[in-house]
Parts: sequence; structure tokens; C-alpha cells
Amino acid sequence: MSERREEQSVKYWTEFCIHLRQRGSLQFRFPSPIARRRHFIDFPMRMYTLRAAQRVRPPAIRAAFILKGKDATTFFNALEEQQAEIHSECGVRLLWQVWNAETSIAFEKYDIDVRDETDWTNQHEWIASKLDKLNAVFRPRIERLRSETT
Repeated sequence: MSERREEQSVKYWTEFCIHLRQRGSLQFRFPSPIARRRHFIDFPMRMYTLRAAQRVRPPAIRAAFILKGKDATTFFNALEEQQAEIHSECGVRLLWQVWNAETSIAFEKYDIDVRDETDWTNQHEWIASKLDKLNAVFRPRIERLRSETT
């Protein structure tokens, strides 16, 4: 990643974290300035991770529910069986992806210019509201799945 792109990411995610604090909805541990250099930032929850992502090419922002580790595939498959209900609760079809030991279920918005600082408040609110929705939809499901496997 270029130094300029890295600087933009740090600024973008720093402003996003300020937005989250002001919003006061979810209680996140905020990522370090070093972690903000990437195109995404993770917010570890107890049993899963919420991820916010932005990219210049192709232009998009994303809010994702991430499962990692030994139970990731099992839980992902169990959640897939509830896909229609989940999409209904979310109001849109989500993107379901599996990458090695990580699974992702995400909202994604295209045709966003993450370099346009005048639009960051809108972008940050979109991401934050989608992270809230993912947490509300998936937390009870994951808690139920965890209790069934222990």
C-alpha cells in the first residue's frame, strides 16, 4: 500500500472511530493507529468479529460479520440454513463468503468515493448502522449455536 493510501486509511478510520464514539451504540475496543493503516478495521466481539472496510478500487464500503477459528465453518453452515430469515431481518441480501479459516457475511455498498472527505459522515453512518444490524441479527444466533455445542 502506498504511503498516501496508508495516510488516507488512518484518517478515514480515525474519523470513523470518532463517529462511533459520538454515536454511542455498540461498545467497541477501538483499533490502534497502526491497525488503522489497513483498508479494514476489526472490532472483536466476544464470539465473533465485526469488520468495517473501505476500498478505492473498485470503490466500496463494507460492514461484515466475521467468524474465525475451529467452529467458523460449522457455525457459518448453520447460519446459511437461516439465510432467508436473516436476509429478511436485514432488509437486503447479504454477501456470504468463505476464505480459508475465516467466514464473512456482509453488507456492501458500491460506487462510494472513500477519498471524498465531504461524504465521510454519510459513509461512516452507513457502516456503523450496518455493524449495529449485524450485531443485532447474529449475536443471539451465535450465542444459541455456542450453547448447543457446549
